[in-house]
Amino acid sequence: MKSPAQLKLGELHQVNVRVATHPGLSVRSLISDVLGGPPQGVPPRIRRMILAALPPGAARLIRSLFAASHSPMPCGLTSALDPFAAGGMEAQLERIRELSSDAVLQQVTEHFGGEPPVVWRRLFEHPRVFSAASASVHEAIWRVYAPIWHRTAALRDRETERIGTALVTNRLDLILSDLGAGCRLDGSTLHFTDGARLHQGPNPPTLSERDDRLLVLAPLVSGTTALAGCTLGADNIRIGYAPSGLTHAWESEDLPAPAADPLVLVLGEQRAAILRHGSRDATMTEIANHLGCSPATATYHCGQLERAGLVLRVRQGRTVRLRLATRGAELLDLLL
Repeated sequence: MKSPAQLKLGELHQVNVRVATHPGLSVRSLISDVLGGPPQGVPPRIRRMILAALPPGAARLIRSLFAASHSPMPCGLTSALDPFAAGGMEAQLERIRELSSDAVLQQVTEHFGGEPPVVWRRLFEHPRVFSAASASVHEAIWRVYAPIWHRTAALRDRETERIGTALVTNRLDLILSDLGAGCRLDGSTLHFTDGARLHQGPNPPTLSERDDRLLVLAPLVSGTTALAGCTLGADNIRIGYAPSGLTHAWESEDLPAPAADPLVLVLGEQRAAILRHGSRDATMTEIANHLGCSPATATYHCGQLERAGLVLRVRQGRTVRLRLATRGAELLDLLL
């Protein structure tokens, strides 16, 4: 019987390969490291920077989803939703924010084969709360991580070129043999030392079953032990790993501390988030979900912003929606 930590690829010379260098995949790896998933080998100073930037309420919600066995995060709740979609990181975050409750529940059910872990049952009661918290966590991490991502462009380019050369010379095995200490290639099968690093659906097919399936290789610029494999329906297998040279990049580059968020310095974390969210004509419930706090707390902060002349609360029937006041829009333009 096949171990759940094995991934059969079929004949390597017949595998269709694409390289994904979308930053969302590395952000997903960072979430795993700082909120309870398998460790990714993130440098301590970068880990501290990220933890300090996380919104506490949203971080607690997402942390609660990781079981002792490191339950994987479904792609629908992460910026790994589509590594080839246009629009960059901001577009990915917007897709997460716009997920409907039904879409969240369907993706989680499919991800776990209809039997999600016990720790995920709270999500089934409040799916939009968790998707909003996920978007907030991703946004906070990206604010810290973006300068690092841009400074390591040369490393990603070298890895993409290395993979391309291996494919042209029919030596994909050299790439798959160098995914890190947690993964070993035996013929056409990848063996993961830690089963939590590989997520497969209830009946995952092998790549050899379909000629149009993809093996997506994703160099992760997050930590030196980053490694994750995932089968996505009948379409593709995705493997994220730490590229060669990452240790040198961390040690040799004087990576800058993230610039302080001036809006947070002026208003505080929660009120800054509310003001940014005000342009979406959000309800009080949606704002509470976005912050990962109670409706009463969201209402209190909105009241304080309204007293300062930065937002307006407009009643529509039984619903109260938040809108940016002219003064709030001017403050955003000034500080962003």
